[in-house]
Amino acid sequence: MIHIYMDDLRKGPLGFALARTTEECLLMLRECKVGILSLDYDMGPDDYSGGEVARRIVLEGLYPCEIYLHTSSVLGRKEMYKSYTRLNLRGCACLMVP
Repeated sequence: MIHIYMDDLRKGPLGFALARTTEECLLMLRECKVGILSLDYDMGPDDYSGGEVARRIVLEGLYPCEIYLHTSSVLGRKEMYKSYTRLNLRGCACLMVP
């Protein structure tokens, strides 16, 4: 089981695989069992947002055990949180962190 930290700028915490793009994050979600997923929203001008990752997780059933939203974007955080809570995430915890 791996833990993923998706962010285009910040360094990932110890013990986390770092995904610098949304596609890299989705690839890891599709290929690996994921314990913790920590998401940023604003992934740069040439990439999708964390909101698109949230939608794909729900559409493709790529549920990790826990999801943390570490983005500084208030609107992005709300968008991602709504994507997860609407479908109850099959027992997956979704937490917003500052």
